[in-house]
Amino acid sequence: MKHYRQMTRQAGMTLIELTVVLLVLVGLAGLLIPFVTGFVGRTHDSTGTFNSAALDNNIQRYVAEKTSLPNRLEALVNVAAGSASATDPVCAAAAIDTVYCKMMEPNFFATAVADTGTPGPTTMRANSLAMAGITNVFYNDPDTDNATFASITGNPVTLNDGAAHTLAIVADVDQDGTVTPGAVDTQEHLAAAFERPIDTFDATCYDYVVMGIGDQSDLIGSTMSTAPVHFAQQGAMGPANKYNRFVAIFQVDKTNAAVAPVAGTNAGCAAGMEPAKFIGAAMAMGASAGHLWGTSHSLAHTWENIAAN
Repeated sequence: MKHYRQMTRQAGMTLIELTVVLLVLVGLAGLLIPFVTGFVGRTHDSTGTFNSAALDNNIQRYVAEKTSLPNRLEALVNVAAGSASATDPVCAAAAIDTVYCKMMEPNFFATAVADTGTPGPTTMRANSLAMAGITNVFYNDPDTDNATFASITGNPVTLNDGAAHTLAIVADVDQDGTVTPGAVDTQEHLAAAFERPIDTFDATCYDYVVMGIGDQSDLIGSTMSTAPVHFAQQGAMGPANKYNRFVAIFQVDKTNAAVAPVAGTNAGCAAGMEPAKFIGAAMAMGASAGHLWGTSHSLAHTWENIAAN
């Protein structure tokens, strides 16, 4: 009994022992916090790269099987002016037919008009898309309370119905993220986004139309079961607040005239109308990079982060 009482008195921890344990836990926390932070970043990078590559493959497979580009994508353009019911002040002040106000980086995009009326660039855009199978798009709702999963409103719009319809296109954006005049800037933007030579692209001959890949796309039920979203690193950039869908870039003809290529500057184009062509899938984010993130750029960024950590 005496031995039992003695053991009972010694069962607790002394102040010194408790201090040592706390110091060990603090030390472990100091080691684990950077690891967890790095893990979140690597997860963001790796899932983004995987989904972008999968979309490239799914769209290319769709084209091979259907001999057309997927229809019923999202135009990434406000279907109406924002109202007082909009969930943020940017969208409340948004104008109709401007870039969707819930895009993460709206300055990456500009707008262009497509129709089948008076001959000219607008007619070329509509017909170039139609030749490749893109005839219907959904427009986006600036008043939505969920920027990604409830981003569209109404029925799809027919692009080649004779009326004018606004499209989102890749903007003239320098590497510092500022928009400046000059056709070559669009080519620089695309070259950086897709890690390709600048003379792969030609902003004189083509517009590079951007469309969101949502669950209403013809891809769903054909080459993929659901449309992926970003793995956001910040709550403020999550799918409820910002558009987290991936986007597809299409090269769309806007001139009947032949343009000779200039080595190191542009690709040139042939006379006559060309059907739209798929360039690649991308993430519509990347303020620090100053451009869209295509699969190749995302892969390069992922490996750089892995090497750094």
